Amino acid sequence: MVKAKTTRFIHRAREPAATGPEPQLLCEQASTLFAGQVLPKRAIEALARMAPDRQIEAAEVMVADNNLTGDFARALLAATLAVDRTDDARGRQSHPDNVRRLAHMEEKLVRLHRTLDKVQHDRSVNLANLALAAAWVRGWMSNKVVAGWLGQHYPDHAVVLTQVVRDAERSTTPGRPMKLPYDRPVSATECRKKRRK
Repeated sequence: MVKAKTTRFIHRAREPAATGPEPQLLCEQASTLFAGQVLPKRAIEALARMAPDRQIEAAEVMVADNNLTGDFARALLAATLAVDRTDDARGRQSHPDNVRRLAHMEEKLVRLHRTLDKVQHDRSVNLANLALAAAWVRGWMSNKVVAGWLGQHYPDHAVVLTQVVRDAERSTTPGRPMKLPYDRPVSATECRKKRRK
């Protein structure tokens, strides 16, 4: 039997740990973008080697991508032109062609994030409207009076709405039989036989 460790092994901090990056390494605007998030040491070091304007751009890209890793920050540093770096110009620099390619990839990533934000917003609004419309149609078509009137006056529309109801009901039912606590147990061979039929 495993016993729990006593309280003497538990480390309790009296002061909350600092969650933001070190203020002296990053500019104020970049630090505010990372507020409340923990940055790895490698990410802070890579960002510190950039000029303040470039730090802000890199911070926006990292936050938008939800990728605060040191590797991503170093990739952004590699995509930084020499004029936007604060480290020694004679130090380790990326080849200009690689910098150009990485900068192009970064621009594509920023454009992709902007498109993603727009599409996600539009998609969630459209899904909510479709779910609401499917619920209304399901309610109408379950009413025999409404379904009969629609079948008499607009038979083409009634066929389409009936198909919408069928599709909506099919999407709520699982693709395979579920084992519920109140159902009788079903063997795997019986499930396979039902699927073949």
